[in-house]
Amino acid sequence: PASWSLAAACLDGTILSLVGGTGAELAASTERRHAAGVNTVAFTPSGKLLLSGGDDGVVKVTEFATGRTVATGTGHSHNVTSVVALSDTEFASCGEDATVCLWSVPADSA
Repeated sequence: PASWSLAAACLDGTILSLVGGTGAELAASTERRHAAGVNTVAFTPSGKLLLSGGDDGVVKVTEFATGRTVATGTGHSHNVTSVVALSDTEFASCGEDATVCLWSVPADSA
């Protein structure tokens, strides 16, 4: 079987990341990404970038493999409730402020 990745949003502002290999090995990490609870996570189509949105009103784009923050979006005035990747460089978010924000990152980040 091929390797796989999973990310889970946590109410303490962390994201739990799990990566499984082709054998029995499993790597797990937990990193604080937001100042408040994380409500939503999504991978870009390539799986290289992870999008997240939280109760802090912030959208974060991180490299999944390294945890490096690629971009931070602050277009929401309330909780971010959903993020979706439109491509490897463009994504959208919506929040409790009744807005939808469109975002992009440089192609060399994707």
